[in-house]
Amino acid sequence: MNRRTARWLAEQIGGVIEIPSDSRECWGKFLRVKVQLGIIKPLKRWLRLKLDKSENIVVVALKYERLPNFCYVCGRICHITKECTDEEAKKLALEGLTTKYGSWLKALVPEKSRSRFQGPFSGSSSDRDRSGEKEPEVLGD
Repeated sequence: MNRRTARWLAEQIGGVIEIPSDSRECWGKFLRVKVQLGIIKPLKRWLRLKLDKSENIVVVALKYERLPNFCYVCGRICHITKECTDEEAKKLALEGLTTKYGSWLKALVPEKSRSRFQGPFSGSSSDRDRSGEKEPEVLGD
């Protein structure tokens, strides 16, 4: 993957702050980027990418480092599940039914990278089959 494609992918998540290129750990199975997230919009759970002219779609799962508490019902950072205004969905979530969001969105931060990203919100993404250098087409969350 080239730097231009990495930046384009990061822009689909939020405002790009940094894409570290001096570290080998940001290229490979995971791409680490530092992005600014809006707290009013739900977190993106994945990106659906069309990598070439075929109809093949690759789903890129997203994980976020240093993610504060957020609502597992609506995916917003500005409140937690107990405070969600979607009363029906909140009730189902508090009864233990599956939600669209969860702790699986939180990525573990390796000890050696904790000092490099000082901001409260960082995201990283991974995919199963990233082949080719063309800019993918985002199909939505």
